[in-house]
Amino acid sequence: MSSKLEELGHHEFFATALSPMALLDADGVFRAVNAAYLDATGSTRSELLSRQIFEAFPDNPQTPEARSVERLRASLERVLRARRPDHMGFQRYDVPNRATPGEFVTKTWMPVNSPVRDDGAMIGVLHRVDDVTRLSRPRAERRADAGGTSTGDSTAGNEIVAPRSELEVVLAEAAQLARENRQLQAALESRSHIDAAKGMVMLELGCDADTAFAFLSRISQVTNVRVADVATAMAHHASQGRDAVRQVLELAQATADPPDADI
Repeated sequence: MSSKLEELGHHEFFATALSPMALLDADGVFRAVNAAYLDATGSTRSELLSRQIFEAFPDNPQTPEARSVERLRASLERVLRARRPDHMGFQRYDVPNRATPGEFVTKTWMPVNSPVRDDGAMIGVLHRVDDVTRLSRPRAERRADAGGTSTGDSTAGNEIVAPRSELEVVLAEAAQLARENRQLQAALESRSHIDAAKGMVMLELGCDADTAFAFLSRISQVTNVRVADVATAMAHHASQGRDAVRQVLELAQATADPPDADI
């Protein structure tokens, strides 16, 4: 299970995405993180991989009212139980200051946790966060902007203030998140179908994995259909029995003979 998540972590879309993202297994252990996540949290891969997220990012003892770990744990449990995305909204979750042990950097995030499946089986959670600390302003400043005066407890904490223009940015980021989640899930499903199709070709043609993939690529080129879609079609024929798969391969061989294969 963890190997699948680690493999997905090397996918170009995940690795180069501008959105901070991490792949967690069912125990909340980091299996992959992208560069944007490391930059947003001020961390390194060696500090995160194979560690549980709650260990890497504990509660800030100076802000016990934030209940950061408790809320994130509850969200991950909801995703694992319901198998659907969980939008946490704005969350205060300070991160350790790696340069000064024992100190924390004030952070406000908008996290979304989504299920990651492989062949229908739940294998982990995609943890995606947006740093919205810029939208967090002291309550006294908000009252001053409104022309009022600050009264009561001045240490009551920070609140989220989202002017219209900034709120539109957040909404746009949320829409981008939905697109990224769909693309990442499609990438994982495509890889599973391609692996299954390679196995079918290897079984029927008696070739190795590299030659099988080259054969699928040739079919893709000849038919002008994506390799992933070729693999999906083969999976559909496989559900009708091995003879159906053999017929598809025999038809494809006429125009896409696998290179260096003994057929």
